Amino acid sequence: SISVVIWVVMITMNRDADSRIRRENIGFSTWIAVGSSGGYLIAFILFIIYRIDLGHRRYLKEMDMNSLRF
Repeated sequence: SISVVIWVVMITMNRDADSRIRRENIGFSTWIAVGSSGGYLIAFILFIIYRIDLGHRRYLKEMDMNSLRF
């Protein structure tokens, strides 16, 4: 949630200026926002991969159970 606040502040700061991000505008808080946003994105992607793999393992387990019946 704090990363959203920092992103909003950075966007409004750059809109008040001439819509350019300068080197002196990028501070420590911006890097925290970038890092946390990237962390959320990576966690979301890994969660999707985990759910896909979990469904695939369940399918393989059912295939093994079917092969034992014959």
